Amino acid sequence: MSGPDLAASAPAPTTSLLKESRAGGAGSAVALVAGLALDLSLAIFLGAGAETDALFVALRIPLGIAVFFPPTAIQVLVPAISRWVEVDVESANSNTSSILRATFLFSGLVTLIGVLLSHHLVQLLAPGLNDSSLSLAANLSRIAFLTIPAAALSQVFRSYRHARRQHGLASAAQAILSLTIVTFLVVSPGAINVTIVVWAYLVGNVAQLMLTWLLARTQGFRFEWGVKANSEVKGLGVSSLRPLAASAIQLGLRLVEQMVASFLAPGSITILTYANRLIGAVGGTLFFRPIVTAFLVPMSKQHALNGQDEEEKLVRDGVHILVFVSFALTALVAIAGSSFVSGLFSLGDMSRHQAVLLGLIVAAYSASLPSAALQRILLAVSFARLDTRPYLRNTVYGAMANLLLLAVLMMSWEFSNKVLIVPIAYGAAQLVNTWHAYRVTRLQIGVPVINVRRLYRPLAAIAISAAAMILSITFAPEIWSQSPSGLIAQGTSVAFVGLVVLALSSQTLLKGGLRSLVPLDSVVPTESNV
Repeated sequence: MSGPDLAASAPAPTTSLLKESRAGGAGSAVALVAGLALDLSLAIFLGAGAETDALFVALRIPLGIAVFFPPTAIQVLVPAISRWVEVDVESANSNTSSILRATFLFSGLVTLIGVLLSHHLVQLLAPGLNDSSLSLAANLSRIAFLTIPAAALSQVFRSYRHARRQHGLASAAQAILSLTIVTFLVVSPGAINVTIVVWAYLVGNVAQLMLTWLLARTQGFRFEWGVKANSEVKGLGVSSLRPLAASAIQLGLRLVEQMVASFLAPGSITILTYANRLIGAVGGTLFFRPIVTAFLVPMSKQHALNGQDEEEKLVRDGVHILVFVSFALTALVAIAGSSFVSGLFSLGDMSRHQAVLLGLIVAAYSASLPSAALQRILLAVSFARLDTRPYLRNTVYGAMANLLLLAVLMMSWEFSNKVLIVPIAYGAAQLVNTWHAYRVTRLQIGVPVINVRRLYRPLAAIAISAAAMILSITFAPEIWSQSPSGLIAQGTSVAFVGLVVLALSSQTLLKGGLRSLVPLDSVVPTESNV
């Protein structure tokens, strides 16, 4: 058995990381639009209340695994598979097949435990729900846990394609999950209920698994039966334990937040879930993950080649790009996005107050975007070296800060909308994560990884854009704030103004415009220049 010729498929030596980031970003944009369509469909059909709270309690662990497993897969599997492919495609296929078998067995065990303990789990995770909601959540969770093996296996196939530097379709593959669920809801006869939704999630995950398998095959992957895991795969399994433990800690934090929300007004769990999904999609899925993934493979190769100077340059370029992108996103989401989200989610069964609260929570979460972006690119240095210890320590420190802040705010909050303590505590804890990630990377690289003077002008351009958006909202027609369509129009127009002003101010303040932030001269090592 032979795979595709590596030299023929390798990118040209001067291939820019900009192109790969764009491809991944475009694919993620497709996934983002599909995810937004799914959330909006659920809000229109179901609104936000006791039944949707039960639905998201049932989906919390399966969806949490689906959210937190991809970073582990990308950060651990992509560098390893890319190195295996560089050496021999057949050995890469053998090792990936071993990973798939281990993933299936582990995810199957988690599924079995979840199905057997579903009633006890929902009681633990949402003690504030009433008996009928707890019973409904337990029944739904038995179905929801069945989605875990398909979701986990899909990430392995996506990682294989990412390792072959084919980021576009690998990132867009997530869209099939959302689109399948939306189609399932639209064509289902009769009234839509939460039971139909959870079955749709199962069908959507199976569809995603089939698509990612086909995408991996187009890059030369062939599953090999009966191959025993070698020392490399076993070593990777040990290295994966720390990221998986970190993912479990992050999932545990979200479960604690859900427990807190279960004691608040009906619909609070649903609103928090939508806000988490929206901010995660805009930041992590659409921008941060594609950019970091594009940098991760060359970082790994430069470390293997002892190319310290080029590795330092990659880290600095990645930091400067993500600082600009994340601060621009924060301004855009906080100022324009809250109106847009409030109007969009007012179109369905969600009440006006709930939709406005959702927009406010999304704006609060947006403050954490710069910290989330920075820690991703900084910790990528450790993952490129297959060193997962800093990631676990980083997660532990952030979790401790998050829990402490959540407890303090719970006891001291004297304002309305107590659910806001969740994004506030989360955002403050992200600063701890970023501080730790910077210290670790500073020690690894040996030189400063942030050139503050290089960021003055980009941040000034963002400040000008933010001011323009604030003025646009101030002088917007008052009638816009009185209807869902008006809020959507307000959010869209303000965002348009912000983006235009950002482009113009960047072109004026930055030599070479936005392209001055992008490492067009970054060289990706290939067979011809290794």
